[in-house]
Amino acid sequence: MDDSRVLILPPTRRDGEVTRELLQRAGVSCCVCPSLKDLSEEMGGGAGVLVLTDAALTAANLDKVLAQLGHQPAWSDLPIVLLCQTGAQSPIATRVIGSFTNVTLLDRPTSARSLLSAVQAAIRARLRQYQTRDQLEVLR
Repeated sequence: MDDSRVLILPPTRRDGEVTRELLQRAGVSCCVCPSLKDLSEEMGGGAGVLVLTDAALTAANLDKVLAQLGHQPAWSDLPIVLLCQTGAQSPIATRVIGSFTNVTLLDRPTSARSLLSAVQAAIRARLRQYQTRDQLEVLR
């Protein structure tokens, strides 16, 4: 189980390849998921951050990811980096974004530096959550 890996759901295969290469060059463990169903299954194997685009918010199987997020332990608040097209958002996307409790929004397209910085900050926040989890386990 890799609790710090970044799960990526790109809009295209090429976007996934570019994002994976960027993160791996920075020493970040990641997994590119071809669909929301795959992303949901990968979440069961541990995740530090989700990287999604607004296109995923209206796709089939989003409910599976939302269910996974809804069943997190009390100490957990999985960070999401969400890349959104500038301009008006669909009502569905607005509602879904509002249901996320730990989301960083970036305009799409975004610079590699901005994406990497957002992901690294989210990983640091996730690692602090794991410290809280470990402290709670010691207290038990």
